[in-house]
Amino acid sequence: ARILQNQLDVPRKLEPNTKNRTRTISSLSIKYVLLLLSIAFLWFKIQHRSLEWMTPHSLLESSLRACPRSAKSNLELSKLYSGLMSDEFSAYDIDFVKAMHLLRKAEDIDPDYCDVHYQVSQLLVKQSQVEGQEKFDMLEFEDRIRKSVLCPFTMVGAYDLFQRYWMRVLQSPASRSSDARARYEYHHGIIEDAIRREKEIETEKSTQSVDEL
Repeated sequence: ARILQNQLDVPRKLEPNTKNRTRTISSLSIKYVLLLLSIAFLWFKIQHRSLEWMTPHSLLESSLRACPRSAKSNLELSKLYSGLMSDEFSAYDIDFVKAMHLLRKAEDIDPDYCDVHYQVSQLLVKQSQVEGQEKFDMLEFEDRIRKSVLCPFTMVGAYDLFQRYWMRVLQSPASRSSDARARYEYHHGIIEDAIRREKEIETEKSTQSVDEL
């Protein structure tokens, strides 16, 4: 009878171990499923990010979503919408209104970001070439191109455009009966004053260096 009782007690002794083993397997299964879901999620994010970076447009759009207060990203994206960055950017994607909006936004974010002036100048020229001269905002262009010349990051290209523009304007018959000459002298005078001030500053620095020696 004792032997029979011991045999009956064996399953009872094993029952807790069996439950623990089942619980362990269930826990491992859940962890395995969670691991697979995490891997699948990471793979999806990598694939999605890869697609975002396949073209300049999608890359800059992604950059702007990540950092909407980046003046640089707004300016670079405006180059795409204005058709100034790449010939591969199809004509049907050009949106001058969107491009100008991005430039205004970049300027609002960082008023001292002087690269914006040159970009606006180029955008105005491009828009007039595509949509006609009646779309050309002459006064804003003249103001922007002057400020571009005074910007150390755009002054070389801007000064060339400044000279070519005013040469064409001043040589046109219409300029003889308009205030074009006065406008040119105004903008050119501001540039000359800025150059003169820079020279004076450099002279003062040189003089101070000599005195210190």
